[in-house]
Amino acid sequence: MEIDTTELFNSAFKKTYNVSSTGGVIEFKPANLTFTDNTVYYWRTATVPSGNASYIWNMSSFVYLANSSLGSNQSHYFQHLRSTGTDISYQSNRQWEFNKYNVSVKMKNGVFPTAANQAPDFSVEIDGSNQIQSVCGISNVIFNVFTPFGMIPWLNVPSGPGQYGSDPVCGATRRWNFQYNILSLTKRMAAVAFLDLVPNGYYVTVRNTSGADPLSNTYAADWKLDDPINNNTLYHRLKNAGFIDIDSFNRPRAFNFIYKKQDNSFIPVFKFSAGINDKLVLDAVAPVNKANGSITSPVFGPAKSWSEFHWRGSNPDPSPGDSISFNIIGVSPSGTETTLYTVDSTVKDLNISSINAAQYPYVKLKMYNEDKKFGTPYQLGYWRLNYTPVPEGAVAPNILFIMKDTADQGELVDFKLAFKNISAVNFDSMMKINFVITDRNNAINNITIPKGKILVSGDTLVVIYKIDTRNLPGNNTLFVDVNPNNDQLEQYHFNNVLYKDFFVKPDKFNPLLDVTFDGVHILNKDIVSAKPRILINLKDENRYMALNDTAYLKVQVRFPDGSLRNYSFGDSLRFTPANLSTGNNTA
Repeated sequence: MEIDTTELFNSAFKKTYNVSSTGGVIEFKPANLTFTDNTVYYWRTATVPSGNASYIWNMSSFVYLANSSLGSNQSHYFQHLRSTGTDISYQSNRQWEFNKYNVSVKMKNGVFPTAANQAPDFSVEIDGSNQIQSVCGISNVIFNVFTPFGMIPWLNVPSGPGQYGSDPVCGATRRWNFQYNILSLTKRMAAVAFLDLVPNGYYVTVRNTSGADPLSNTYAADWKLDDPINNNTLYHRLKNAGFIDIDSFNRPRAFNFIYKKQDNSFIPVFKFSAGINDKLVLDAVAPVNKANGSITSPVFGPAKSWSEFHWRGSNPDPSPGDSISFNIIGVSPSGTETTLYTVDSTVKDLNISSINAAQYPYVKLKMYNEDKKFGTPYQLGYWRLNYTPVPEGAVAPNILFIMKDTADQGELVDFKLAFKNISAVNFDSMMKINFVITDRNNAINNITIPKGKILVSGDTLVVIYKIDTRNLPGNNTLFVDVNPNNDQLEQYHFNNVLYKDFFVKPDKFNPLLDVTFDGVHILNKDIVSAKPRILINLKDENRYMALNDTAYLKVQVRFPDGSLRNYSFGDSLRFTPANLSTGNNTA
């Protein structure tokens, strides 16, 4: 056995113990071990392999909480890895992060009105959704800003004067547009200020609405002169963002451009129309993170009764913005799941004693996590359930096991097997036991034996039975199952069963029949007295299958006229059964 504070079992704390046993229930208390409060410990066991074979470990963990009641907990890195994330995962830096995925971006544009004049002709589609459509007039440049988590578009205003010095919003499908008139120096400088306030890492799409009339536009060369000393211009902002061919905007034409601010992991994409008559479509793939996800725990239990739910966590963001909630899900013995409680972030400790443990012996936890402001999940530190677990027992042949491997046919084979309650909880009622022998013909013999006693914590019962081998010649398999079919709910069942092969040597020799008349063995046609005392001895070498049943015997006498007469016991026929205690199996 090994115990450590990491599942890798490679820290300075690691301790190793060796235990010798013939099998069954192995119990020992590790020496020189002091537990630290609120610390998770990992432990594993394995049998020592032979030769150079590898160890096959069975592993588990627990958190040590002084004066805590029993239950289940997840609070440490390797424990959290046992949970299942949907659009969220636990990283090696021990932080929860929303999963990454790719978003399809399609930008449509064209010169008005020669190439494009309908709302869908001026659109930004995200994964096929074209809610961002149209513009408010020509002679402008339009920006749409998207979060790098969920690709959520920034909302300008539903209608009316726009934010950040942008032009008024003239319709529902334009509410995400930040539009600036390129004929106005003031508006162009407002566009520069708007681009500066976009957070790093956010996606920005840029498109223009150009008129066919050259006088309806200003061009890249004009923008470049807005502040040639400081390069504080719309021209320089877009060129530095990756619009390297911006100088080609020197005549009436449409362009589309997408970039990720101050993030070289995304290569900017841009495209121009050839002139004023061709429609423009730009396709790009934008890697983003999810903005929401859920964490689902393993199944906890089984429980005799439920007590409390607790959780704690932390917000890594500079200000609130997360939306979190928890579902407490009851799981029936058949696996049916039912949400029993929904808990918001204000409830960190909840009494769940009203859960019917007979109906829901198992519970799962689920955390819903959303952050559309910063795109970082609320960090789940721990969640735990306090409950009284169901008992746990195990066959313990190292405490007591008696059974012969080989027996003579007819021999009564003594069987004794210990079964111990290895948990801190009592069983509720007498223990049911299945006792099954499968013979050489694969016929199943179900044997009814009395129930065992009510097994309290730490106590042991003994399964006792004498196996009658008269009808079991050859190879047989015994199967013993304590508490079959979860007659009483238990933590595990794999350690409740025992298989044992045994061989019964068949009785190959028939009994020997000996008949005397008045104590004499006669020959054919010998003359005997009219009323002889006829003694029939039936003798067998088998020491266990006593010749004590008249059903196996039939006595007939043939008379001189050829007729046969049957003689019954109690008539003139008396039966003396064999008595094995004399060492002589003779009837």
